[in-house]
Amino acid sequence: MSILSSSRTELFDCSLIPLQILEKFWWWNWNMPKVQVRGVTMWLLLIALVIIINYPASGMDIDITINLICEYVTENKLKAAVAMVCWKKADQLKLGKRLSKKNVPLKMSEHSEDAVNYSVLQAEYSHLAVIVDLQCTESFGILAEPLTVTSAREWRPGRLLPPAPRRDDFNNIVLRAGVAVIDDPWEHFLDLRYRHLNTMSKLSYVLTCYLAETLNFRMELVFSDAWGFPINGTKRYAGIAGLLQRGVVEIGATTLLIKSARLDVVDYAAEAFPFVGNFMFLKPSLSEMSIIYTLPFSRTVWITYALIVAVLTIALVISIRTEQAISPSEHYHPVRWSDAALNSVGIVCQQGASEIPEKPSSRIVFLFLLLLSVFLLTSYSAIIVSLLQTSSSAINSVQELMNSQFKLSMRDVTYSITYVNDTNDPDVKRLYFEKLYTQPFDKAFTSNEVGVANIRKGLHAFQSDADVYKVMSDTLEEHEKCRYKEIVVFVTNCLAYPVRKGSQYKEHLARKARWIKEIGFVGREYKRWYHPKPKCVDNSQGFVSVRIQDFYPALVVLAYGILFSVLILVLEIFYDKIQLRYGQRDRNSHPPVRNHDNTLVLGNKHRKWMN
Repeated sequence: MSILSSSRTELFDCSLIPLQILEKFWWWNWNMPKVQVRGVTMWLLLIALVIIINYPASGMDIDITINLICEYVTENKLKAAVAMVCWKKADQLKLGKRLSKKNVPLKMSEHSEDAVNYSVLQAEYSHLAVIVDLQCTESFGILAEPLTVTSAREWRPGRLLPPAPRRDDFNNIVLRAGVAVIDDPWEHFLDLRYRHLNTMSKLSYVLTCYLAETLNFRMELVFSDAWGFPINGTKRYAGIAGLLQRGVVEIGATTLLIKSARLDVVDYAAEAFPFVGNFMFLKPSLSEMSIIYTLPFSRTVWITYALIVAVLTIALVISIRTEQAISPSEHYHPVRWSDAALNSVGIVCQQGASEIPEKPSSRIVFLFLLLLSVFLLTSYSAIIVSLLQTSSSAINSVQELMNSQFKLSMRDVTYSITYVNDTNDPDVKRLYFEKLYTQPFDKAFTSNEVGVANIRKGLHAFQSDADVYKVMSDTLEEHEKCRYKEIVVFVTNCLAYPVRKGSQYKEHLARKARWIKEIGFVGREYKRWYHPKPKCVDNSQGFVSVRIQDFYPALVVLAYGILFSVLILVLEIFYDKIQLRYGQRDRNSHPPVRNHDNTLVLGNKHRKWMN
């Protein structure tokens, strides 16, 4: 079997003791099909190769050699080892015993003059230490392949092992990578004029290209039209996840959401960039979420105002009655409490009073009652006008969105439609079954353009990713951007680089992915490919037209008042008829007795009433 490429071989140069340690990284994969690159067939496996050179000739004690091997294995956190040595059985057993104490299993491999037994080098999820004694004539077979040699490192007994060099050169090997091409052809993939289409896949591909440049490998692209979802309820996946599951590709050049359901199918190397999949809407007005006519004043203000009106009403009645007692007149008639209360309500409602006091003291109280009603009405009207232009902040969670009057829709993409199968959140499941699945499919799942148009109509929330920001920036007016708001619906808010399950490239990709994120490459490319979220610049509210919905509570009060007055009118008519009927019977059974005294009393009452 031939080797396509080797990452690095490094030498330890021991000047005092003729002992050298050779370290090599190979890429090997027993589960993937063979690929032909530059005429060389390879299997990919990542191993750490430790080679002991000239140990018998050096006269070094076997214990020193074993200590060196054990220290190297421990320092590099290797989980398994293979020994290709021609030592004595006792020395082999001693090496195996020492490694077993460190929980490192050792496999002894017999030398063969014809071919190297590469089957012992199979490993997944961990590095493998391969110990080779070059004093054995058959040992050079494993080194027959071309190697990339680093500069030598020196080591002497009693010293710590020198730090290992960086292993970030794949020597221009070719890795097959899956790319999701959705809603936009490959010819537009790197064209910034179309960056608002399939932005997530385009940004992922650009970041993967950075990884390829830093690790020195090339990509053979395999295209797919989906990210990855189960096929008909089976354990087989379609899209990028399916390509990784079947071993068609080694890495994914399109990032995927981290989902627990896919952990048995793919591995995630590292987080790439945040995922925006929230519900987006315009904050509703206060009149759409509450009755604004009870909001201008607090309960304390209303109580205080009512007490002041009551005090002034009592003062007005006492003042009028005192004036009538001091200077009685035939023009005055007694002031009743019901009449005074009705006059106060009329003044508060700017309807005036049926009677105006004539004396100065009563008029002063009456004037203060009028001023109080003017101040109250002015303040109340100004606050009502302000509340008509104010947006509500009552919706801050998925549960509050569910309990509101909002209509919901989502972008017609796979992860939005199938997210209900990946979440255990009862509010999100209720949202799907009560708000989305009860609508026609084309209404519940639609495009970004249609979703933004529905948002502008009001009382509509649309779920999409950051691709929709381009449509919003071109469509929303400035005052609408000031009302823009988002609510998180997806628990997973980050995308990650997917790799084949058990891939030996996971650690290298993860390290480099974190590096390009720390130095700012991810942030720069994110701002370059994604349009920014709509921002409110001047806090403009725009022109607001008053709708029937804004003052329908006043119409409701008016309707109830009309019904109540009609009911009272009917009761009064009914009461008067009863009074007339029973009054006629009393007059028939007891006719009035006319005499001189009765005539005088009736005459006085008539003159008093006329005056």
